[in-house]
Amino acid sequence: MKLALLVLTGISFYGCQGGGEQDRGEEAGERERPQMEEEVIDMHTAKIALDYVGVYKGVLPAESGMEAEVTIELKDDGTYFYSVNYPGRENGSVETRGDYVWDDSGMVIELKSVDGTGLYFVAENLLVKLDENGDRVFSELSDNYVLEKQRDE
Repeated sequence: MKLALLVLTGISFYGCQGGGEQDRGEEAGERERPQMEEEVIDMHTAKIALDYVGVYKGVLPAESGMEAEVTIELKDDGTYFYSVNYPGRENGSVETRGDYVWDDSGMVIELKSVDGTGLYFVAENLLVKLDENGDRVFSELSDNYVLEKQRDE
């Protein structure tokens, strides 16, 4: 009985030491290389995962304190149509066409040739107007910086 306990203790101790084969390799200067973890890139971006192509409309705050009725149509060829109307203002309508580009995150588009920043965060059926630094506007009017995607008629 004592012999069996002694053998089991020796085996347990030997197992905790890592075993003979691995130890011999380490003694010879050959260490096992650690497994490199494969980097997993999250590919769930608005550009890839959302059906962002379409027409978006909303009323955005304007610099003059008035409201601006904005329509943006994003096309699948990387072009857009932008229309803004300032109700009650003479010559208050502006239309622009151009290209849009995605940022590296695949979540923000920039409308090229639009006065101001032309940056929009793309969400499910929404475009959220960003400030000139690409940040979301947080104020009492935050909810007013959103354009909603129109349903196909």
